[in-house]
Amino acid sequence: MDPTKRNYIIDILLGLDFLVVLATGIIQFLSLHDIFGIRSWGLPFNTILTVHVWSGMVLLVLIVAHIAVHWQWVANVTRMMFAKK
Repeated sequence: MDPTKRNYIIDILLGLDFLVVLATGIIQFLSLHDIFGIRSWGLPFNTILTVHVWSGMVLLVLIVAHIAVHWQWVANVTRMMFAKK
């Protein structure tokens, strides 16, 4: 796969998954499930918690993939930062 396309796909998935983790986290933290009546939408708190946990795990995998794909860049920048001048 073309590296640019691969990076784009990983970054888009990271962004979308982050939004899911953020939204479900805010709903849990602020108890918005009661305020907005999410239970009437067919999403009980346990479902929101499950989506939050699993999307968090997916986010972790995507972050590891992102770092692995850009590892050479990380190594080069670190080497340049600590190089003797």
